[in-house]
Amino acid sequence: MLSETVASEGRSFSKLKLIKKCLLTTITQNRLVNLSNLSIENEIAADIDLTSVVREFAETTATRVNF
Repeated sequence: MLSETVASEGRSFSKLKLIKKCLLTTITQNRLVNLSNLSIENEIAADIDLTSVVREFAETTATRVNF
């Protein structure tokens, strides 16, 4: 019987291999790491409210010009 850590590690490498196979060399290392983290932690990522994240991002980065 495999421990949970070893099984999780195996899944992580398996997910990374799938991502690398699909995207090949058209991706930067930073983006690859971010995508693999999202894929590995998909249960946490599924709970994120994307609408509120986009709204918050838009509010903090918006350039307001008063005429």
